[in-house]
Amino acid sequence: MSSPSQILSALSAPSDLPILVQSLIISIRPHLSSQTNTNQTFLPSFTSSLPLGHESGTVLAVDLGGSTLRVAVIRLEAGKQTLLARKEWGIDDAIRQMEGGGFLGWVSGRVAEVVVGREGDFIEINGMGLTWSFPIEQTAQGTGRIMKMGKGFRMWEGMEGEDLREKLEAALRERGITIPLLSLLNDTTATLLSHAYTSPRTRIALIVGTGCNAALPLPVASLAPEKFQDRPLAWMKSAQFVLVNTEASMLGGGIFPLTPADETLDRESEHPGYQPFEQLTSGRYLGEVVRLTLLEAGMKAEGRWTFPSALMGAFESDADGASARFSTLYGTVLGEEEKQFVADVCKAVATRAAAFIAVLLAALYKISGERGDVVVACCGAVIEKHPSLRGQCQEFLDGIMGEGRIILEVAEDSGLMGAAVGVVLARDEGGKPRL
Repeated sequence: MSSPSQILSALSAPSDLPILVQSLIISIRPHLSSQTNTNQTFLPSFTSSLPLGHESGTVLAVDLGGSTLRVAVIRLEAGKQTLLARKEWGIDDAIRQMEGGGFLGWVSGRVAEVVVGREGDFIEINGMGLTWSFPIEQTAQGTGRIMKMGKGFRMWEGMEGEDLREKLEAALRERGITIPLLSLLNDTTATLLSHAYTSPRTRIALIVGTGCNAALPLPVASLAPEKFQDRPLAWMKSAQFVLVNTEASMLGGGIFPLTPADETLDRESEHPGYQPFEQLTSGRYLGEVVRLTLLEAGMKAEGRWTFPSALMGAFESDADGASARFSTLYGTVLGEEEKQFVADVCKAVATRAAAFIAVLLAALYKISGERGDVVVACCGAVIEKHPSLRGQCQEFLDGIMGEGRIILEVAEDSGLMGAAVGVVLARDEGGKPRL
């Protein structure tokens, strides 16, 4: 059993973050320019431009996530995003269990609640954009082949490999809706487009919630040709840059220092070694790292996945309330020293996550070839709601890169807004990556 001081020392954020940045860059380069993980990391989208802020139009935006469906009609004009209508619905297990046509029928019914009967208000809708927070084999800017979805969803069953746009538009036509799907984005790319529309220096999107991911524009020439093997020749001739989904969760193996708790977490995971970066930074895993660390110290904290990551922030902002919750979870009353130790572990795990996220962002900045100051559009429960993590990440970035070089900004409602921006870009082909 390790002593509390040894445990906290092992959890401390490393002092050599610039060295970690260089090590991460070296480990990333094969993902870009060779066939290493060609179909797993640094996945190019079909979007080859960033908004300039002057694009305009009225758009139907749909944001489908693991727990929520959001539908809105949005007007874009002169860098402003105006919500004309918006509704959202929770997705429970009964909905997740709907197969193919039943699930898309449910989605189309919710879209109808927003637009049917208000055609006079929305007569100038230019098209529909969809933020799809699930795996998909994208085949064009507005569609892709349906893949196994995960997160308990069964919609893909009976539809795997079929064209998503065809299926969704058919379901909408049954409701009398004939708005074409023009843009299909994953949640990270949507975050990038959303914030770039109103903040023109945005060059990276970062999501830190249940998972952790990032997106950025990269030169097409910097990526392995195998990543573009199904692209139309016209697209390849015209695109100089492309927005890339890094799948950052899979990066960093062997780069970042690990504690015994980290090693136990990975060893007991379903796919050891599969998501090394996510295990160190995301809401899915941070609470479990805390729990395993407390076990290492000899404390009572039995039961895998029983320490919610949200409780980490509570120990920073309301230690007494968090301590009471801990007692309920584990049937033990914390003394003052134990309460302080749990709070210190929570703080250390969050601080370390902030440092490693800063390393990722600095590495992506350097890989992109950027020279000026950039904005990182952030969203996700961990980066938005944890009381100190985002601020600490900014401090680490300032230390690595110099103050003001990489600035973190929260991207509000990015799934919907990004879907809307994707439509006007697909329609106009007018935006140019300002790189």
